[in-house]
Amino acid sequence: MLTALTLGNYFLKEELIEYQTASEALLDPGLYRSGRCQQVQELLNPYCESPLETLIWFRIKGWGIELPAQQVWIDCGGGQKHRADFLWWGPKVILEADGRVKYSGIYGKADEVIRQERARQRNLERQGWTVLRVEWYEVQNQPRNLLARLNAAGVR
Repeated sequence: MLTALTLGNYFLKEELIEYQTASEALLDPGLYRSGRCQQVQELLNPYCESPLETLIWFRIKGWGIELPAQQVWIDCGGGQKHRADFLWWGPKVILEADGRVKYSGIYGKADEVIRQERARQRNLERQGWTVLRVEWYEVQNQPRNLLARLNAAGVR
């Protein structure tokens, strides 16, 4: 199911299919489908921009915690705006998905990407945000650790 969800979210992100079309196809009673089609339909999320973000979304929905806003721009003053992967307004918590591709050279030299990332995090923290970072291994293999970190930061 997670593979189908990841592919569906990718198609949505790349605008290869519209959300409504995908949703209707997954729920079409005339097609052979299992209960998994409905689960995928319920989890489709056009705001997930990577397989890691899809896995995080899958976990968040499964835990039944407050749903975050996604891909939200935050004004940090002085013309600095930063976009959060997952954001909870009430407790002022941001969850950032740190995939390896970010440091692969596609987005520039890894050391520069890391420097910009740290500056961005400092700006957000000065505005009162708690920034949590997570990698694939933790979300896949230690999801309860991530849930505990989110709960400790005030996400319920």
